Amino acid sequence: MEIEVTRESEHKETESTRKKTLSRLELMEKATAVIALLHGRTTAKAFRARQDDAIRLQYARATIQALAAYGAILKDEELEDLRTRLDEIEARRPA
Repeated sequence: MEIEVTRESEHKETESTRKKTLSRLELMEKATAVIALLHGRTTAKAFRARQDDAIRLQYARATIQALAAYGAILKDEELEDLRTRLDEIEARRPA
């Protein structure tokens, strides 16, 4: 699975950049970073609300939802790959 990002430059030209597929490990690293940020913020000795807390929390929620969706897609792809491999093994097995 590849994600294609398309953006318009100042000259109204369209640029296309191919991004690599994230692995499960990379997804976990990103989720861990978000969790660590939120945990550190809420467990500090002196918690003081900031003006940007609500916005940061909205982005954190959106990030976690995106990571969950991406993880589900990865899982589906891995299951499909396993099904294909199993079908190939069963096809080679003598009757």
